[in-house]
Amino acid sequence: MICGVILSSCGGGGGSSSSSSPKTVADKALSAMVKVDAKAFVGYLVQADHDADEVKKGTMMVQALLEAMPLAKYEIKGETIDGDKAEVDAVLFFKDGSTKNAEIPFVKTEKGWKISDLSW
Repeated sequence: MICGVILSSCGGGGGSSSSSSPKTVADKALSAMVKVDAKAFVGYLVQADHDADEVKKGTMMVQALLEAMPLAKYEIKGETIDGDKAEVDAVLFFKDGSTKNAEIPFVKTEKGWKISDLSW
């Protein structure tokens, strides 16, 4: 759905997830998608630190994708945690009426749970 290329272009700006579960982080990230808030969404991605120009560029790319595929709502179905990896199952409802089942992968970092891949 969301291009994995963006994952390599984005830095870890916004949301803190240090004490949250993967399900809570997924809820916050998907809420940012509904609001078309790329800056907040990028904050939930697992990334090495990048310079400000790379973060800005990545955020702009995410913003364009969120606008191109507007999410109307979502429903989180559950989470599975296995050590420092997890998966959150969700149903995404797009504004064009289409739906998609998403298995959102997470990894636990020193800053908490972060989305590890955008190929969902």
